[in-house]
Amino acid sequence: MWNEDGTYTDLGTLGFDSWALGINDSKFVVGYSEIITEDPFNIRAFMWQNDQIGMIPGLENMYSKAMDVNSSGQIIGYYNADPGCSLCEIRGFIYDQDNLGQWVFNQLPTFGEATHAEAISDSGYVAGQSFTKNTYNAFLWHKDIGIINIAALSGVKGSFATDVIEHPTESNKIFIVGSICTKTQNCIPHAALWTVTLP
Repeated sequence: MWNEDGTYTDLGTLGFDSWALGINDSKFVVGYSEIITEDPFNIRAFMWQNDQIGMIPGLENMYSKAMDVNSSGQIIGYYNADPGCSLCEIRGFIYDQDNLGQWVFNQLPTFGEATHAEAISDSGYVAGQSFTKNTYNAFLWHKDIGIINIAALSGVKGSFATDVIEHPTESNKIFIVGSICTKTQNCIPHAALWTVTLP
C-alpha cells in the first residue's frame, strides 16, 4: 500500500506471496495470498487492517480470492466450494454482517456452473460473471433483489462485469462496467457499460 508521502506499507503474506486487490476509505485492504510456496491451489483470501493480515473466517481451508471491499467493510470474491475437486466448483461469496451484527461468510447464488464476484458498491450491489452453457454472463446481485443476468437483459452472449457503482442522484439506477463478446465464437471483447434500472 502506497502512502501520501510516497512510501509504501508492506502488508505481509499468509505464507509465501500476496496480492492486494481492493481497498476502502478506511484503508481496509483485501486480496489473496499463497500459503505454500508456489502452489496455486493453496491460495487464500485475506483481509488487512491496522497492520494485521488474516484469512477470512469460513474460508481458511478453501482456495479463495477476495476481490473488493466497500465502505461498510463488506468483502466479496470467489472460492472453491468443493475442496475435494481442484477449482471445479467456483462460487462467489460475500462476507457481511447478519441481522445480529455478526460478521458471517455467505455463498452468492449462481445461474450457472461457476460464479466470480468481482466488485461491490457502497450499497452492497455485487457485479461479476457466472459461467453457464460454455460462456460467461455478467450478473448483478443484491440481497434485496437477488441475482440478475445482465447478459440476458442486453441480448449478448459472453460478458464480464468488473466494477459497479450507484447512480449519484437516482437510487434505482446502477452502473456496471466490463466487457462483451462481439462474436459467439472466438470472443473478441469490447469494453461495455450497462445501466440497470431496478424495479
